Amino acid sequence: MPIMLTGGVADPIGAGDRGRFAARWCAFIVLLGFAICLDCRASANEGGDIARYAVEIVNQPGATWRGNGIYLGQGLVLTAAHVVPGRREPETTVLVAGRQLPGITIKYGDFESVDLAIVKIDETLLPYNIRHLPFLAVCARDSQPGQPVVVVAPHNIAPSRIISAERFSPKIVSRFTTLIADVDTTGNSGSGVFDAASGCLLGIMSRKIEEFVYFQENGAQMRRPRLRAKYFITASLIREFAAPWIGTRYLRR
Repeated sequence: MPIMLTGGVADPIGAGDRGRFAARWCAFIVLLGFAICLDCRASANEGGDIARYAVEIVNQPGATWRGNGIYLGQGLVLTAAHVVPGRREPETTVLVAGRQLPGITIKYGDFESVDLAIVKIDETLLPYNIRHLPFLAVCARDSQPGQPVVVVAPHNIAPSRIISAERFSPKIVSRFTTLIADVDTTGNSGSGVFDAASGCLLGIMSRKIEEFVYFQENGAQMRRPRLRAKYFITASLIREFAAPWIGTRYLRR
């Protein structure tokens, strides 16, 4: 900034001009700060803020089992369809940073096809640091085998990787093509699968996939797991399912 200081000292400025000069600089600084803030918001989900997008879904009062969800922004939560109550009971409860908020399911998928649901909550009731998160970016491309990912759930952020479905039987391959490893350490239904490099949302966790080997032992039929993985609903299906809300503004390539 020495050039600016030198120029300010060298130029003769009267009292009125000095006030206008100061006002212009104040306005410039405010605008510059606003631009920097916008840049920070645009890249927020690439850093540690990613954990703040994780929420819990309580589909019945007093239920011990809770599903997970991912806060998209603007009061919208994306989760797995089988996590929320049925179409006849659209009301549910969303647990965000310790706050229980009433929610209503505004779009349902189906467990056997597109296992997704969108829940609407009142964003004015959210904690300040959640309410002002940038709208979550959804990946513009689907995952590839070997790609590193981060699985995000409340109180649990775990690394994993995309694995090829080809190692499973044709029956599995025909239905479940987007799989991750690390079954025991990653979040369950409704958790978010994020690209480890860009931070965009690659998918929503749906179910565990297991194939077994059967054998006889002491006259009884036994089984043990041969292959295990977790299946998630991929980004292209999320883009299609949530198109009225995310459009193309929130895609990341």
